[in-house]
Amino acid sequence: SETCVGLGQVSINSGHFHATGVAKTTVLRLLAEAGEFAAFYHDFMVKGVRAPRQEFDEQWSFVGAHKNRTTNPEFGDVWTFVCLATESKLVISYLCGERSRDNTYAIVEDAAARTHGITDICTDGWSAYREAISLYYTWKRANYTQVIKEYDNADKESMRRYGPAKVRSISKIKVLGTPDMDVATTSYVENLNLHTRQKCRRFARLTNQHSKSAANHTHAVALHCLRSQLHAHSFDIDR
Repeated sequence: SETCVGLGQVSINSGHFHATGVAKTTVLRLLAEAGEFAAFYHDFMVKGVRAPRQEFDEQWSFVGAHKNRTTNPEFGDVWTFVCLATESKLVISYLCGERSRDNTYAIVEDAAARTHGITDICTDGWSAYREAISLYYTWKRANYTQVIKEYDNADKESMRRYGPAKVRSISKIKVLGTPDMDVATTSYVENLNLHTRQKCRRFARLTNQHSKSAANHTHAVALHCLRSQLHAHSFDIDR
C-alpha cells in the first residue's frame, strides 16, 4: 500500500521503470487503478460523519505546463479543493479542477452530504463559498465564518523563488449562525496544504515532477487523501 501511495507523490519518470523493471504502461496503469480504488474507498467510507468543526480551502498546482506557457487546452492551472474535519484531521471531501463557482458548489454539496449535525465552518474570502454554504448547509446547520487575510506585496526575490508573502492583517466576518469567533481559523486546512506540498512533489512550485495529465493528478490526490485518512484520528460515523 505504501508503494501505491508513493506513486501518487511524484510524477512517474524513467527512474521508476528502471527501479521496478516493468514497462511504463504497467506503472501508469497501477497508479490509475490505485487512484480509482482510493476514490472508491473514500466515497464508501466517509459518510455520516460528525464533524463539529470544518475548514474549506483550495490550493494551486498545474498540469503539463503553466497556463501562460502553453496553448494545449488540457494543460494549465488545476486547483485542489478540500474540506477538512479539524478535530480528527479527516479529509471529508476533495475535488480537482478549475477555481470556479461550479466546483465550489460541488465540493460544498458533497461535504454537506457526508456530514450531519451543526458545525462551525471556516473558509477564506473566496466569494462562492458564501453562496454554496448558505445553500447546502443552510442556517440550520452552519455557524460560518470567513477568515480573510491580506498580504504585503511580495518583493522581487520572493516572487522569483515563489516565497510566501507576509500576512499584513487578518479579519473575521460572521456569515451564518453564531460561530465562535475566538477560535475561527483556517490554519488547520492551510497546514494540510503545506503537508501536501511537502509530501506530494506534484504540488511543489519549482519542480519537474508535476503531473502530465489531469487524470493522473486526480489519482495522485486520491492516494494522498487516502493516506491522510488512514492516519487520521478516530472520527464518528453513523451507519
